[in-house]
Amino acid sequence: MKQSLLEVKNVSKIYQMGEVQVPALQDADLEVREGEFLVILGPSGSGKSTLLNLLGGMDRPSGGNIRFQDQDLTRASDSQLTSFRRHNVGFVFQFFNLVPTLTALENVQVATQIARQPMDPLQALRMVGLENRADHFPSQLSGGEQQRVAIARALASNPRLLLCDEPTGNLDSTTGRAVLRLLWDVNRKLNMTVIIITHSQPVARMGHRAASLRDGRIVSLTENKEPIPPEEIEW
Repeated sequence: MKQSLLEVKNVSKIYQMGEVQVPALQDADLEVREGEFLVILGPSGSGKSTLLNLLGGMDRPSGGNIRFQDQDLTRASDSQLTSFRRHNVGFVFQFFNLVPTLTALENVQVATQIARQPMDPLQALRMVGLENRADHFPSQLSGGEQQRVAIARALASNPRLLLCDEPTGNLDSTTGRAVLRLLWDVNRKLNMTVIIITHSQPVARMGHRAASLRDGRIVSLTENKEPIPPEEIEW
């Protein structure tokens, strides 16, 4: 059994919309293990992005408790949450969020300037196979290449936890599978904990475990004895 990295206990998130309360997440219990590949699966509006934001310290729960090892994120101050994100979490989003006026290498360097023990930026680009595109601007890169730069930027801070919010949502199926393979390799080669949220059921077969959400609740948590790399999955 791998060591626990994050623990979510009875967590809820309620948004206030005028006089109406909208529950986005209800009574969530989840343990995230060190070095695992975890898939969070569900349709739009199921609460998976809300859960990811809470895991990454980008939002606070309305109830319950979230712990990162011995750190209580629920009661952490804003500055403590900022430090937690800076030193422990890398983010990969559906929209690449690259700075258009910076080269690929410079986009990666931005992340290293605030990290405690950063990776060499060129090494991070080399890991995603883009060292030969280091001097290119985002407009000179394909969508898949831009996402790989975004992954390199997230890796360059040398995080304990890599959170990926629909990382293939803006990519064609072939490019998307290549990005998923890259994340698979990151998990195994660096022993980095990777969490992906997706609405694609086949992606669940890649994970060591898959949590399914519906209507703001975790309705199932399955364990895959033999996770399957993306190129071997029937899509």
